[in-house]
Amino acid sequence: MKTYLLTCVCGAEVPVGAAQAGGHTACPACGHHLEVPKLRDLGKLPFREQASVPLRAGWNPRHLLILLGSLVAIGCGLLLIIVPAPAPRPDDTMMIKRAVYGTEIHDAYDVWKKSISLSSVGRALTPNEQRVERMERFQNGVRFALKSATVLAIAAVLGSGLTLLLGRKNAAKGANLASASGHPR
Repeated sequence: MKTYLLTCVCGAEVPVGAAQAGGHTACPACGHHLEVPKLRDLGKLPFREQASVPLRAGWNPRHLLILLGSLVAIGCGLLLIIVPAPAPRPDDTMMIKRAVYGTEIHDAYDVWKKSISLSSVGRALTPNEQRVERMERFQNGVRFALKSATVLAIAAVLGSGLTLLLGRKNAAKGANLASASGHPR
C-alpha cells in the first residue's frame, strides 16, 4: 500500500493514503488542517512504500500444538468408541429377581443349595469373578485415561488457537497504528 507524503507548513511530512484523496487531514506535529490532493494529483507527491503486515510464514509451536492436540483428541475419541464400557455385572438385583421368578422352584432350590448357600458376606471371589473385576478396572482405567487425554488435547487446541488468533489481531492492530502514525514498524 502506497503512502504519500504531504508536506505541512511546519515542515512535517504527513502520510496520506489514496482513500483520503480529496479530503482533509490534520498535521500530527502542529495540528494544521491540510487539504489532501485529489487522486489524480496524489501521484505528484513523494511516496513511501509501506510494508504490509506479514503473516507469519511457516510453522511455529502454536501451530504444532494445534495439530498434535487435534490428532490426539481425534485418536482418543476414536479409541473411546473402540474400547467398550465394562459389561454390567451379574449381581444386578432386577436381573436376579427376573432369573429367580422365571425358573421353576426346584431349579431355584438346586442352585441355592449348590452355590448360594455356601456364600457369605466375606467369601473370597472365584477366579472368574477376579478376572472380571480386573478386566473392569483395566477398562475403566483405559477409558479414564482416554477421556483425560481428549480433554487435555482439546484444551491445548483451543488455547493455542486463541493465542494464535489474538497474536494475529494484535499484529494487525500494531500495523494499523504504525501506518496511522506514519512510522513503519
